[in-house]
Amino acid sequence: VITEKAQFEKFAADVEAIQREYGAKLSAILDRLEALDPEVAKRTIEVFDDRHNAAIWLAAPRPCFLGLTPYQVITSGKRQDVLDVLGRIEHGIFS
Repeated sequence: VITEKAQFEKFAADVEAIQREYGAKLSAILDRLEALDPEVAKRTIEVFDDRHNAAIWLAAPRPCFLGLTPYQVITSGKRQDVLDVLGRIEHGIFS
């Protein structure tokens, strides 16, 4: 019989594992972008104030990119579209 405490400890361990994996994947996205386009990577970090928030933004689908992630837009050759949106975000015009 598994106690409630043991279930909670297992759940907490699972959550921590997921957070580590998610963090590593986010970091990898930003690492790839820094190799692909250092200027856009630097600009994204500046706008979002840190690597973690920049990576989250890069990895999530955005309506302004018709459901694509900013990373997908960059890799499709439309880096200026991403830079334009970053400029709007920086000036409080959320897309």
